[in-house]
Amino acid sequence: MQNLKKLSLILLTAISWGACSNNNAATGANGSASADASGAGTGADMYYEYTTTTVANSMNMSGYVKLYISADGGVRSEMDMSNGAAKAGRSGPIVFIASKDKPNQSISIDDDKKTYSVNIIDTSGSATGSGDDPFKLVSTVTKVGEEKIMGFNSVHTRTISTKHMGPLGNMTDTIDLWNSPDVPLAPFFRHYMDKNMSRSWTTLMTPAAADQIKQMGGTGFMLKMQSGSKDANVHMELTKIRKDDFPKSMFEIPAGYKEDKQ
Repeated sequence: MQNLKKLSLILLTAISWGACSNNNAATGANGSASADASGAGTGADMYYEYTTTTVANSMNMSGYVKLYISADGGVRSEMDMSNGAAKAGRSGPIVFIASKDKPNQSISIDDDKKTYSVNIIDTSGSATGSGDDPFKLVSTVTKVGEEKIMGFNSVHTRTISTKHMGPLGNMTDTIDLWNSPDVPLAPFFRHYMDKNMSRSWTTLMTPAAADQIKQMGGTGFMLKMQSGSKDANVHMELTKIRKDDFPKSMFEIPAGYKEDKQ
């Protein structure tokens, strides 16, 4: 669960924001969502939905990540990685909201506790274990090829990153990414995503590796991701896109919620 949360936060940090609450708030009166890859629909806002699966030694889960992007700069994310078979006692999705006016800040919303927390996003661009630190992260990037996903042209890259842990040995992660510049995006969203890619993946690869991905043509919106290590395998794939109009309240802290400063 923690690994999935981290991966979802990395996706959001790729545009410098984390961004949820009521799952039905943005699906329209009938609760349905269009799967039209062209972004067809009405409205100036955009909706994106990823399906996710994770397989580890002690769990096998599926879920979703939903992104709501308002034309005036609001971002909202809803993430549910719960075990589908264990519906009893499930809490709501993991929630983040953010704004282009504060690109280094996201706000997590806890609807169960009626609280929110302010998160400062580190955009220093320094990879964990870089410099003179003996626990270094080393990444190698290759371009696998070019593929179509949901009708969009994408560049498929593979990054193998090894974290040297000294006497504890090494930890290796393999990350496959399919990125496309053809996915409909709000201009501000595309700008910050492209600008901050090199600084957003530093927990899983070096900044130099992220720059290599861009040089290989792996720019634009992430259509699919596969992350694998000896402990877990995660799959995340874009399955729905549509234009819409969302209420401003979706991108605001709900009235009456108190700040959790812990």
